[in-house]
Parts: sequence; structure tokens; C-alpha cells
Amino acid sequence: MREGFEPTLPWIWRGALIQRAERVICCEGKTDTISLVDIGIENDGITVAVGLPSASTFEHYWALAFRNKDVVLALDFDHAGHKATERIGRLLKPVVKSLAYWQPDTSADH
Repeated sequence: MREGFEPTLPWIWRGALIQRAERVICCEGKTDTISLVDIGIENDGITVAVGLPSASTFEHYWALAFRNKDVVLALDFDHAGHKATERIGRLLKPVVKSLAYWQPDTSADH
């Protein structure tokens, strides 16, 4: 582990909750995270939602905090979100238990 690494990740909004979770949903920003919490995504007792500062902000050593977790990347469905999902996915894949991608239903009849 990197010297001085703080496993609670204060720079990820609600990052302190990662340590106690089995499943972590990574959102882009506080608003998306709040929306997931409001709809009850954490009601199972094993899931936490956290907010990344932005699509382009994820330091490579942050991946260590997600070690052996089931992680869902739920970033914005735009160009920056797609690029970030690919980049963050590459960083997380070697250390997480599982990695999934949450994409909105963009069908006309939802």
C-alpha cells in the first residue's frame, strides 16, 4: 500500500463508507449519488454509493480502496463518462472481486 494512503478516501464523496461495503456503486458527483441513496440502493445493508469528483478524476492508487469489492461504475452516459468508465475499469479490474457497468435504459418505451 502506498505510504500515506488514507483508505477512507476523503476526496471521494462518502469514500469512508467503502471499507464497510461489499458492493460499491461509483457515481459521477454528489447529485447522482444522492439520487441512488434516495431510491434505496443501500437498503440491502451491503451496498454503498459513492461520488467521484468528476469523470476525469480517479487517481490510480484509489483502486486499492476497492480491493475485493463488487464494484459498479455508474458514470454519466456521455462522452466523458464513457471514457472515464473505460479508464477506471482498467484500473479497478485487477483488484476488485467483480466489475459491472450501469447504463441507463435509453429505449423509447421505458
